[in-house]
Amino acid sequence: MSKKYLARIMGAVLSLSTLLSFAGCGGGETDLAKKYGVDKSNLYGFFEPLWEKRADSTEDQIKCFDLDVTIDLMEAMGCSSIRFYIPSKVFNAFMVDYESGEVEVILDETLVEYFHEAATKLKNSGIDCLVGESIVFPPFRSDSGVSTLQGMLNVPQYNVDEAYAIWMQAVEEAWKTLTAEFPEVTIWEMGNEYNTDNYFHPVTYDKETGTGGFSVNEMVATNLDYMYYANKGIKAGNPNAVSLTPGYTSGGQMKSRKLEYFYDDLYAGIQSGAYPRVGTKTTNTNDFFGGLAYHPYNFSGWDDKFVEYNNDIYEVVTRYGDIGKKVYFTEVGWYDDFSNSKIQSQTEAIKKLYSACKNDMWYVESCLYFRFYNCEYDWSGGGAGNAEKTFGVFYEPDYTQQVGFLPKPKAEAMKEIFGGTGDLSMWSNLTALQEKVANSRW
Repeated sequence: MSKKYLARIMGAVLSLSTLLSFAGCGGGETDLAKKYGVDKSNLYGFFEPLWEKRADSTEDQIKCFDLDVTIDLMEAMGCSSIRFYIPSKVFNAFMVDYESGEVEVILDETLVEYFHEAATKLKNSGIDCLVGESIVFPPFRSDSGVSTLQGMLNVPQYNVDEAYAIWMQAVEEAWKTLTAEFPEVTIWEMGNEYNTDNYFHPVTYDKETGTGGFSVNEMVATNLDYMYYANKGIKAGNPNAVSLTPGYTSGGQMKSRKLEYFYDDLYAGIQSGAYPRVGTKTTNTNDFFGGLAYHPYNFSGWDDKFVEYNNDIYEVVTRYGDIGKKVYFTEVGWYDDFSNSKIQSQTEAIKKLYSACKNDMWYVESCLYFRFYNCEYDWSGGGAGNAEKTFGVFYEPDYTQQVGFLPKPKAEAMKEIFGGTGDLSMWSNLTALQEKVANSRW
């Protein structure tokens, strides 16, 4: 039996005793949330990209998408938080001199203005917990001769690509530039699902065959290097900001314990004192991240062990002396395939999800549902059967039926959970919606 597996078994045994000690030190979930500053009023929100143009045109991916309309509906629902995703296109110029180490980052003025306006409008509508997130991958040329542009999900390999050390410094500079520009955002998620090959890979990765990605050990190690430099940049850009891990994913099945094992590996790596591999080594977890972001998807439906799985993840945090770090579910949800029976069962699952986050998991501050709108456009490139088209709690406008944004039963249930008081059908009139979009500044 490996030492790592033995440690995990011991961690599971320790989990019960730790939870019992929690219960005995002042009175349960509410007291723990208060003790560690977990604000449950920030629990209710969504991840819906506020700027996502189609790959083949300048049109928005959502039919009749409009910033004001989206905020109207979120406010009506009672949202308090949002995953404030700023696309990689915000980096208008990203220049790295791999000989001198000089880095120059220039932000796109239009996108900067748009997101400042979005942040102001969201906060004025009571949606003031902005969990910022962006994809920061500097351009580089691998030692094998492959050139990769900013925004492509390619990462140089340690001890393989000469660009590695300066690339990490460029990560730091880019995050510093971004967070300094948006001081109104004080929580920053350092990326998206970097425990998967699709979102974090060397240039050797072949998406079609799924080969050429990082080994598990190298995935962990490179994540630690990346977080160290991203966190350093975030703190330099805004000393008041908190950095979150890069939205790791369960892979759609919480019982796999993929998240638990990955966090265990990350913490063990930090504790070893071997990281970052380039730069000054440290065993202080705060030099890597200030909180946890992850995606506890369970696509088969609600799992009654959901709380247990999450408690076991947080037991890893506790075991390594990090109790008090907050957790943000920056994506979680279910696709319904337009099935009324699935929508009904998922509506019940959503009720259980938010009840668990509020009452049973003191460490969870935000649960950001993926996503707000259905999206017929294949925005993530998953192909004709892409399930991501029906995650939304609002139907996309239908030009044939002449209707705008219509709420699903999921949306009505969430409005009740969130404490909303508005009319979720306010933008269901297609003519009024189209007029609004036609007159929109953006």
